[in-house]
Amino acid sequence: MLVLREKDVQEVLKGLDPKEIKEFQVELASSLADYNKNPSLIPQRIVASTDAAVHLFMPSLGKNIGLKALTGSSHGFKGIVTLLDGDDGTPIGILNASTLTAFRTALATTLALSKTFKTDDDIDRKALTVFGSGPQAFWHVKLALILYPSVTTVIVVNRSQESGAKLVNDLKSEFQTVSYELHLLNEPEVYSKAVHRSSIIFGCIPSTEPAIKFKDLSTTSKTFIGLIGSYKPHMKEVDDETIDFLVSSNSKILIDSYEHTKHEAGELQSVDTKYLIELGEIWETDSFSIESVNNTPVVLSKIVGLSIMDVSVGADILSRASKLHIGINIDDF
Repeated sequence: MLVLREKDVQEVLKGLDPKEIKEFQVELASSLADYNKNPSLIPQRIVASTDAAVHLFMPSLGKNIGLKALTGSSHGFKGIVTLLDGDDGTPIGILNASTLTAFRTALATTLALSKTFKTDDDIDRKALTVFGSGPQAFWHVKLALILYPSVTTVIVVNRSQESGAKLVNDLKSEFQTVSYELHLLNEPEVYSKAVHRSSIIFGCIPSTEPAIKFKDLSTTSKTFIGLIGSYKPHMKEVDDETIDFLVSSNSKILIDSYEHTKHEAGELQSVDTKYLIELGEIWETDSFSIESVNNTPVVLSKIVGLSIMDVSVGADILSRASKLHIGINIDDF
């Protein structure tokens, strides 16, 4: 059995190139396609509360068998992903879930992004705006910059100047040729202009008041919006006008799960399922065109996160770690 600490997971993911990201995408898309055909691959999760924390246990029965265990407390979210042999239950590996969770969520967003902008040349406005400053924001921007090197400007919009500056510095250490801007969330008159000139917009902030507004979007050239921050029915990252614009034009919103989205995505609570489409469905064919399901220049993706994503991407990371001799090997577990 192989054990991957947080630093081990980060080591495996260090120095990713477009080819490796696409390899990860294929594995993740395959698991989501299996889930699309058979939603029972994700059994109902167990949620239990104690005085100090909330504990979640989320199994997955896809090609890779495993479980994500997560605890949310005043110290944030911490947990592990375990993988088992599907035939006899022999433990295969355990991974720290922190970086894995951020990476697999950003990877899922890139499944939608890659269908929106198939090549780097498809992006005409070379700016990217991200709302948020945590690991999710970092990985969303990092993967986008690797896949689309023509992006020249990253705009960070955040509640806190300090944590926003940290994200900018972390990104600068890896992408020195990109220019960066930092704006505060309480300055909408400033960041609205940044949103308008961005081809790619990521929402990575849990919020009850939408920061991404239709009036700020460019509707004359293609704009991709990837949302992952809000995770409860009363939370919204994008305003109702944006949703109404997409629905009224008979366009589909890209999601990871019909069932879980309706429970967790505040933006989509009133949206009929006929205006949603799962990523696992659109990735089943290489010939899929975003224009076949979207009649506007605005493309919206909402990822709520699924255990099958953790387990499939975790299995891929575990396999790579084994080949690179990274992690702690326990022979007689």
